[in-house]
Amino acid sequence: QIKQQNVLAVYLINLCVSDLIFILTLPMGIHYVVHHDHWIMCKFFEFLYYTNMYSGVWFLCCISADRYMMVKFPLTVRSMRSMNLAYIISTIIWVALIILYLTMIVYAQPREDEHHHLLCYDSFPLQEERAVFHLCTSILGFVLPLLIMTFCNVGIARIISASNAFSTQEKGKIIRLVLVILAIFIICFLPYHIILLIRIAIRLGGMKCKIEAFLYTPYQVAFAIASISSAMNPLLNIIFSETA
Repeated sequence: QIKQQNVLAVYLINLCVSDLIFILTLPMGIHYVVHHDHWIMCKFFEFLYYTNMYSGVWFLCCISADRYMMVKFPLTVRSMRSMNLAYIISTIIWVALIILYLTMIVYAQPREDEHHHLLCYDSFPLQEERAVFHLCTSILGFVLPLLIMTFCNVGIARIISASNAFSTQEKGKIIRLVLVILAIFIICFLPYHIILLIRIAIRLGGMKCKIEAFLYTPYQVAFAIASISSAMNPLLNIIFSETA
């Protein structure tokens, strides 16, 4: 698809790269969870985990926006789309996220609990500086992409349903792509960010720690569920091969 100058393939390849790096970080995550020791790689794992999670979110967003523009303004966008623009957008996403999370791992210091276990990234209670940082990243990495993807995918569904320019088979393929993108986003990222935002509200709002303590186990489960996106994203490649 790259050789055929297909712009959408650029975002899918970046999504695959993000998934591959994400999968490679899992052994480091298992090591941290099992040992809770003073492990120098723990902050590096945190950097890779969040960088690749949010890059995956934004590349899903790019795919949705690209499909919407192609359906809504086919003639105008077709002349404006280019491989170079897709490469530039992809580079901006990677560079912005790398800078953002490098800043976090430089200034955010791991701390020890009462058992002398190193708490690198999922500490309880949530530290105030991390709460502020996660609030910003949740808005930029979840809320904003959620709004964009919802707008784009609902728009695609409406346009396709009302249009006579597409055959029934073509409509089915495009709708499947829309549904898979939304399913990946909702299943993988919605639970984690809802619980995280509640924890942030508790921490910054000065509420009782007992409420946050109750949410900590569901938070860890949701954190693990976010990893499923790497297994679900290949579905996009299958559907894309039909719709590209």
